[in-house]
Amino acid sequence: MPAGLKSKRAGGVVVVMCVLLYLVLGLARYDYGACLSAILSGESMDKGQAGFLSTVNFLSYAAGNALGGFLADRVRPRRLIFTAVLLTGLSNLVFLAASSYTVMATAWGLNGLAQGPIFCSVMRLLNDLFPPERVTGPSIAVQCAFALGLSVAYAVAAFLTQLSGWRAVFLCAGICSLVFALLWQGSMRWVETFRNSPAGSRAASPAAGQPEDASLTAPRLLWQAGLAALPLALAAEGVLRDGVSTWGPTYVGEVFAVGSALAIASNTVVPFASVAGIFAANRLKSRLGGNELTCAAVTFTVSAAAMGVLLTTAGWNLPLSVSMLAVSAGCMAGANAMLINAVPLQFGRFGRTGAVSGLLNTMVYAGSGASTYGIGIIVSALGWSTANLCWLALAGLAALCCILTAPRWRRFKEDNGLT
Repeated sequence: MPAGLKSKRAGGVVVVMCVLLYLVLGLARYDYGACLSAILSGESMDKGQAGFLSTVNFLSYAAGNALGGFLADRVRPRRLIFTAVLLTGLSNLVFLAASSYTVMATAWGLNGLAQGPIFCSVMRLLNDLFPPERVTGPSIAVQCAFALGLSVAYAVAAFLTQLSGWRAVFLCAGICSLVFALLWQGSMRWVETFRNSPAGSRAASPAAGQPEDASLTAPRLLWQAGLAALPLALAAEGVLRDGVSTWGPTYVGEVFAVGSALAIASNTVVPFASVAGIFAANRLKSRLGGNELTCAAVTFTVSAAAMGVLLTTAGWNLPLSVSMLAVSAGCMAGANAMLINAVPLQFGRFGRTGAVSGLLNTMVYAGSGASTYGIGIIVSALGWSTANLCWLALAGLAALCCILTAPRWRRFKEDNGLT
């Protein structure tokens, strides 16, 4: 049974609810990227303005992550997640009803800010309720749900955009979020009745709540672990992961001159590649001695190769281009599984899982925000080849950062008895 629960069934409910959470959030957050081609076609905004909306969302998400990293180790995850999902639903409904660009930007900024604390809270929840030797399974389930949530967003967007226009997608996302917020609140209240008594609960220990040593801040722990260069690799990951997922359909639509529905549908393969990337990365990690940084270096290198193929074969073959985008997405999902999921869980014994995950995820979304706006400007001014070259260079830079960081991270884990 999970360490913080008396019932194995309750532990299963936690995993199921976390998976459903990310499926709903995938639709409620990635619906904008999925509908981007349709929005550009139907609204009076250019690529720079459209990219700026994504930038507002990503930077707000980064700010929400920073706030969430502070709150997640201090406030019950159930309450934080309920509030976040509720605000996410409302932001989607405001966006679809907006008649001005300013209101759209405000609503989408709220969307990012609301979702920011969710990841930190989920990491705290898993750390509280599952022992270290059993937390990998639930963690992988959450990672896969995140990737499949993107697939849900693109599948629903392709169907509803063709049927009734892009605003119908946001209506669906808003309603689903509000309904799920109520479901989450009720389900997790039930789960809490099965929590172990404080005396025997890992959740009551410093590692699951308040920090064991207040001087061990998240930045200080990352420095001691030799991860000072990791934020640079994470920012590059954000550029690659969300830049490709946001602009992928637009790239396909413009380079191969296909319609919005087909361009959106072409991106539905990406989430399945992401799931494959997550499992491949976890398998690779076990073969590389359990070093998350070495594994991430490999995934970034493969992504760079895929971007190189995309660059040199641009416009030649639609399936090949979609495949390369999918390979890159799978590699980024694998890197994310190592750097954003596996690494923060190593700091549970220090009571800093939430703070570390919040800080690292903030770096990813800082890169995401810069990417979505920057790619729009780059493509408008210099074309898609330049954007592809930027993705290639950043993948190489991230791989180098991970290679240089891996040896010290291995020593830190050995010195502290981490798995």
